[in-house]
Amino acid sequence: MSGIRTTSRISIHARLYKPIIWPPPRSLPSGPGTKIDTEGTELLEIADRHEIDLATEQGMVTWERSQSKSTIDLTFLSGSLFNRLILIERADSVQHDSDHWPIQTQLDIDTPTKEPPKRRNWAATDIKLLTETLERDISVPNLTPDNASKSHIELATVVFTSAIRHAIDKTVPWARPSEWSNPYFTLECKEAVRTCRRLRRIHSDTHNPWIWRAYLRARNKKKRLVSKSLRLGHRCRVQQATEKGPLGLWRLAKWARTRKGAYESGVTLILISIDRRTAETVEAKTALLSESFFPAIPEADLADIDDAMYLEQLPFPEISRHEIESVVRSTAPDKAPGKDGIPNSFWHKIVSIPVVLETLYQIYNACI
Repeated sequence: MSGIRTTSRISIHARLYKPIIWPPPRSLPSGPGTKIDTEGTELLEIADRHEIDLATEQGMVTWERSQSKSTIDLTFLSGSLFNRLILIERADSVQHDSDHWPIQTQLDIDTPTKEPPKRRNWAATDIKLLTETLERDISVPNLTPDNASKSHIELATVVFTSAIRHAIDKTVPWARPSEWSNPYFTLECKEAVRTCRRLRRIHSDTHNPWIWRAYLRARNKKKRLVSKSLRLGHRCRVQQATEKGPLGLWRLAKWARTRKGAYESGVTLILISIDRRTAETVEAKTALLSESFFPAIPEADLADIDDAMYLEQLPFPEISRHEIESVVRSTAPDKAPGKDGIPNSFWHKIVSIPVVLETLYQIYNACI
């Protein structure tokens, strides 16, 4: 028996292998040879105490094996949900390998859905269109020592970043991530799954024993093929992780922890502060960790530097274009981006474009 319970709503899906009587009678039958199932009686008492009603229609076949049929899987709803019931029926179109038929239950309720954060598919960037867009939109600023004031540098930076963002909007598509996506689930695996589902649907309509045998062969082939592909994919990921050293192993461990949103499911432990305050929600945990690891910085005493004598400023040599390109390319491509959300791998692609490199050269040297 599995259930979901909130303050006033209860939905229970039960699988019973012993008969019960519904609605519960005022007095249970008795007499010679009558055996009362204590668990069934307890279920009736619980349902009556919590005002739970049976939503499964009488006579609906939920279990079938050979020539035997029965109603085993039952759905119970609380009063607040029972009034919102739209339909409950057997989902014959759903592909499955069990002798229990899936039951489709539709309720008229609004549940908040969490939209995954939008992110760019940086690997699918159109390099040719990106280069053409940047060369057309970026104008190299002329920042000489005479006009390189703070406002001019700020304006040139804003214009440059705006052109970069406009080029990203035109050349980098949005990603459509899925927790079920697997690069090692090949087209051959997908075709095997489609064949298996097609044979299952045909057998559900015809009950032909030859179709059933063909379905069993296709199902066994599908299982072997999918298991082999996923096993080879796991071995390949482990090999790549070990070749990259500790960094690769750390990424593999992080993927295993967060691939299904483990942190979003609230599996982190409750935090307790030094003064015994508890933090259970994500916001409270964030505030407590911020308070612990980033305490308020005490105000510095600047009285000893009021009469300080500073030496003449040392001259800085000009930053060359080669140095700018080398530093940009030396950054790790897959590190977390900053506030602009642009990863270093994107800068690796555009830093060699003449207008981009010349603009960076003008801005960096104007800041010296």
